[in-house]
Amino acid sequence: MQSSVQKIASLTVALIFLASPAAALDCRQDKAIYSDDAKSLALRFTPATSDAAATSHTFSLKLEKAALDLTGVVLPADGALRANGLLMYQCPDGDVTGADLAKCTIWDGVFYAISADGTASDLPSAGDNAAARLILSDLGRQAMNSQIWATQKIADIPAEVLTLEGCAS
Repeated sequence: MQSSVQKIASLTVALIFLASPAAALDCRQDKAIYSDDAKSLALRFTPATSDAAATSHTFSLKLEKAALDLTGVVLPADGALRANGLLMYQCPDGDVTGADLAKCTIWDGVFYAISADGTASDLPSAGDNAAARLILSDLGRQAMNSQIWATQKIADIPAEVLTLEGCAS
């Protein structure tokens, strides 16, 4: 027979699991919505609208305090390489130079997916189940060193670890 303490411990573990957003959601990666612990930013994946093989995902990142909306793309993993993300702010359309892109790019880094059991892997494909957590490697340092952070006078360092919070319909 279980003691009262064992029953409470079992119930607590069950409630934590049920309360976990990642455990409760069945969501495709291309519709996943993530947030940091402070709820100061939201990252929303959207289905890629281009048939270009160079882009596997598109996403937006909104910084609440700065009222800044950023756009991004994911370049798919290839062999030993990891999925690479580019986060941009008001990039010019059309045929642009590398220098033009450098001016509007805030982050160029690797996405890591963390499953509910803590296993690290590549970012899931667009139609696969969304990762429980994401790591946007080196986002904080690159953002703080970007021209956009300086010109917009943003003091907040964006979080690099984000948790699955929802799923777009």
